[in-house]
Amino acid sequence: MSKVKDMSLAPEGVRKIEWVQKHMPVFEHIKAEYEETQPFNCKLRTLQRGNKQAGFGDHFN
Repeated sequence: MSKVKDMSLAPEGVRKIEWVQKHMPVFEHIKAEYEETQPFNCKLRTLQRGNKQAGFGDHFN
C-alpha cells in the first residue's frame, strides 16, 4: 500500500528535489551524513507512535 495520495504531484516534487540538489549542495552533504548515522531514527519512531496515539493516524509518517 502506497502512502502517496496524489501521484499527479510527483513530477513537481521531483523538480523541487532536483532544484535543491543543484542549488543547495549542503543538503546533499547533510543527507549523506544522516543516512549513514541515522541519529534521529529512534526519535522519529517515538513521534510516529505519539501521532497515532493522538489520533492523527499515519498522516504524519
